[in-house]
Amino acid sequence: MTDCNNSAIRRIAIDTGEVSTFAGAAIIPGSDDAIGTAARFNLPTGITCDGENLHIFSTNNNTIRKIVIATREVTTLAGAAGVTGSSDGTGPAASFESPNGITTDRVSLWVADYDARTIRKVDIAFGQATTISGRSGIPGSVDGLASSSLFNEPEDLVVTDSGIHVTASRNNTVRRID
Repeated sequence: MTDCNNSAIRRIAIDTGEVSTFAGAAIIPGSDDAIGTAARFNLPTGITCDGENLHIFSTNNNTIRKIVIATREVTTLAGAAGVTGSSDGTGPAASFESPNGITTDRVSLWVADYDARTIRKVDIAFGQATTISGRSGIPGSVDGLASSSLFNEPEDLVVTDSGIHVTASRNNTVRRID
């Protein structure tokens, strides 16, 4: 789980309820890639798992981080700490604006980029971020294809067999992307 205000990722043992720090260090924000508690996060919020890795937003850094579960190695998959924007690109060439919701289909990460008002797809293997719906910085509630659709602060999403379902807070809606 993300412990956002403490800038840490926690693990809860199901059988005992014991809580331990898996990555990051309580109350020491940052953006360092490292192993376990030597890594740093800044307001980690969204989290998803592809079976081998955890994928997490470090919201105040505008980055998507990857933690290899077996080794606790933390790396930055997409975005660059301290860089805000909505650029498509690979690794640090991609930029985000307060990413919020994240889910996976085990091949891609699907991202609700809250302040950019877009839905983004990030290739897990290469860190390639692509805007698939919405237009950066333009709020609204318009159905349509790709950039002709509009969102207002998309918060969360889930991938199902029938598409991607997105909640948008300012619109009080749940929308589907096919």
